[in-house]
Amino acid sequence: MRQAMVSLIVLILLANRFAATEVPPIELLVERGPGPGDVWLRWTGGDPTFEVFRSADPANVEKPANEIGETLGRTFVDTPPPGDLSCYRIGSRMPTVPEAVTIELLRPNDDAIGRPLPVAAHWNTGRPSASQPGWDPDFVMDYLEAGEYVIPGVYLRRPTVEREPASYYETLSRARALGVPFSVVFTQWDRPFSDDPRYAGLPPADNPNVIDAADGTTIIYKTDPEGPLERWQEVGAEWAQLPAVDDMIAAYPDPPLVLWVNNFEHPRLLWGEAETSWRFVENHGTATSDEDKRRFVGEGWIERDAALFQSLKNELPVAWQQVSIPICYTAFGRGKYGSWSGWDSKSLHVPGRFSPWPLAVNGSPSYYVFEDPNVHKETDYQANSPQAVGSNWQFMLSEAFRDNEDYFWEYSIYDGGTARHNWYRYIKVQLYDEARYKGYVRYGLWMSRPRIIREFRKSNQDREPYVSYWEALLEAVREVHEDPDLERFWRHGRLIVNDAHPHHWQKNLVPGYTDDDVDRNFILDADINPPRPWANDTEIAVWALALVLGETPHREWLLFAYSPLRDRDSVMVSIPGYGDVLVNVPRGSGRFWWFTE
Repeated sequence: MRQAMVSLIVLILLANRFAATEVPPIELLVERGPGPGDVWLRWTGGDPTFEVFRSADPANVEKPANEIGETLGRTFVDTPPPGDLSCYRIGSRMPTVPEAVTIELLRPNDDAIGRPLPVAAHWNTGRPSASQPGWDPDFVMDYLEAGEYVIPGVYLRRPTVEREPASYYETLSRARALGVPFSVVFTQWDRPFSDDPRYAGLPPADNPNVIDAADGTTIIYKTDPEGPLERWQEVGAEWAQLPAVDDMIAAYPDPPLVLWVNNFEHPRLLWGEAETSWRFVENHGTATSDEDKRRFVGEGWIERDAALFQSLKNELPVAWQQVSIPICYTAFGRGKYGSWSGWDSKSLHVPGRFSPWPLAVNGSPSYYVFEDPNVHKETDYQANSPQAVGSNWQFMLSEAFRDNEDYFWEYSIYDGGTARHNWYRYIKVQLYDEARYKGYVRYGLWMSRPRIIREFRKSNQDREPYVSYWEALLEAVREVHEDPDLERFWRHGRLIVNDAHPHHWQKNLVPGYTDDDVDRNFILDADINPPRPWANDTEIAVWALALVLGETPHREWLLFAYSPLRDRDSVMVSIPGYGDVLVNVPRGSGRFWWFTE
């Protein structure tokens, strides 16, 4: 056994030993600009925020008085005084929090600086039509201006429902003043197919819903992956043509990024139901293999969802078209892969591709404990858990980035709200508080390192009981930005696979995606946990994961562990590639440890 000398968290104390990020040097190119007398500056390297200096004196270019502008990009057009020699220099300064939010959300996946740091957002955008206050733009902007790494969102009501007031969207002017991205949150973008008579009442040949194969005429109100493409294009354009969108554009005509977030839960034809669709039978017959059913259905969604969003974008001003991207709840691989024999009823895996969605949209899968334990058995302290879902995500993420190099990774988080908190408290006699939520948040963050962690709370519930939980989530996000060592591991660390054991979910695994084929288990062994294999109701005393930086013999490890239920002293955690370490794991928010070889 190898037992390490460990350091309790406050990793910032280690910052003097290592630089937070290795920044490539700035290399400047100066060319003639687009207009007479203009100079076009372009550069590589460095990291925003960039300061542009100009002077006729090459020895004193970078004096504060010579600064002529700032930018988050790597180009700048200047019109220097005629006749004089002009010398330029590009400097950089630490960004403000709003600038950092924008920088990270715009940072390329393959940026030399490393992985983008996380930002928080919310599903509940506090729309005035809701019965309770929510996370409306002003509420969230107050947090941003106070130094939290968040972006606001606004709600877009569907075409058949009365719109929100213009004053609601005017609050985006605060986001514009700071230049930050925002979310447009709306319901299922194909929902008008079944609740708008203009679509739902169309004759079968033109109807985007499923046509019953039994008679070829009866309309079943669920979306058909082989329905008329024109209807998808029409409804996409209609979303962008809503007057509320005009209000958003008027309040914020030049955003750096707009995330169009829809919940993607409108009923759709499942692959197992394919032969109930008249169109499917007409196109493919009644002897189609399961693999081909999944392929045809998946390809249908790729084409139609992509067409819908493209039509939406086409109706926007050019400045918005260039920065709008789709985010769809659950549009990702099945996180419950292997958890039970029927997990694949909603999966569209085919050989070589576990999920079609990254080819069409960006996903926001759920890291959820739901409110009703009689329906949803997941908890944060048993093997049937969001933590196990996060471990499954890793190979799916690798494929998503393979299939779409610009894939925008976020996920949604929920703890079940007051109903589940009370179940823990009164049925299980457990404490569920902000600290326990923070540990749950931290584990999900470090397991998958998203660009955005998007919290869910119901719009018909009072916001006040959840504000302190929201603030615990913000603390978990903020520490990644503000602790230099956490930043290093987030940007460049490699998540350590526990190759001593397979993932505990092994039901109905797919060839090519078994634990022999892909890495699925990143949940580290702790001696206090029950021996594997685990059943879904096995209680997990300590959740642990680790990342590694560097190469032998100069490696560093970051361990995170937390205990949902109680303090756990003298816990032996096994870190593959390093060894066993003895740590005291506190209940609730957990702790980080740092090791070197």
